[in-house]
Amino acid sequence: MYLFQRMATLRGGIQKPVGWAIEINQLVNEVGGVEVSLWSSLFGFPLGTVVWSARVESRAVLAEVTGKLMASDAYHSMVEKGQEFITTPGEDTLRQLIHAESMSPTVPPVGSVATVITATPNPGQITKALGWGVEITTLFARITGSSALFFADAYGQFGQLTWIASHTDAAAADAANDALQAAPEYLASIDQAGPLFVPGSGRQGLAMRIA
Repeated sequence: MYLFQRMATLRGGIQKPVGWAIEINQLVNEVGGVEVSLWSSLFGFPLGTVVWSARVESRAVLAEVTGKLMASDAYHSMVEKGQEFITTPGEDTLRQLIHAESMSPTVPPVGSVATVITATPNPGQITKALGWGVEITTLFARITGSSALFFADAYGQFGQLTWIASHTDAAAADAANDALQAAPEYLASIDQAGPLFVPGSGRQGLAMRIA
């Protein structure tokens, strides 16, 4: 499985830009034939950041969806409409699932929140970083009871790894964080992984599904 995501930073307030983001999300669902969810950043991203996200089985499936959209006049009109809300180019990511703990067959519902962590392994440490990534994903899920997914990014920063944990709401995210901070084995594992990753490459954010 792959996770396709398109990130954009909206300007011009909240109501109209977010309304447009929801509208084009609905249209892509209708035309593309795959479930696309829309997430709004809460922390760790530029203000106004939104992310459209979809699970796909392969690049070939993604190409089919893209072909349907490219053939849709309604889609092109919506993209043009959105230019007034986007001043800088968005960014597409494609992430390959490496390991999953408690992954639901369906996308988390509207109102869910997701913690997103990215980090880049040091040269020569990718294999060890992948092994540690699986271990920490399993440990995270055991301690928090939350769903946790571990990905290798197919494009962008070479070697970058991504962890995404989903929670039913912000209160559940708080509870998960409290559980992690009270777990010595988790904190020790994070410390031990330091030499595996490029200093300063780690980044953490929180987002909420809005459509």
